[in-house]
Amino acid sequence: MSEYADELADDGLLDECRAEITSCLLHWMRDFTVVYFDRDACAAKGWGRLYFDYVPRFEDICETLCDLDRFARHADLADEFITRLALSDDPMSVGWFFELARGQDDVYHPPARESFQCHFSDTALLARKQAIAEEHLRPTTASPTYWNDVFTKLGLKALL
Repeated sequence: MSEYADELADDGLLDECRAEITSCLLHWMRDFTVVYFDRDACAAKGWGRLYFDYVPRFEDICETLCDLDRFARHADLADEFITRLALSDDPMSVGWFFELARGQDDVYHPPARESFQCHFSDTALLARKQAIAEEHLRPTTASPTYWNDVFTKLGLKALL
């Protein structure tokens, strides 16, 4: 889309295309699920791990955000996306916000944009979102390890 942005704008389609990218990101984060692999499940996959937590669609979201950043022309969509997550108290948004913050050093990771880092390092924001996650997400998350790992990695103490 970046390569043809001028043509799309001339045809009156650029705003619609940008809206569709945002729509895809929002569709991918319509729910927040953590898939937990215990020791036996890890062993069955040949992984030498005690456990592994996996959030489906994390890679898709990160790759899209990184592409928006890399091609720069529409990087503002990535900034708008993380700001939307940061401002939202909706539990699904809170889950995705924490997953993106947690995944900053994963193979698939969100872009290292200033807007992302500003939100991810905001201790008041993290504390507010932690309270929401503790109340609404932890009780419904199948993994016994995910939230403790996320909060520890981000320098937060578990509230429960």
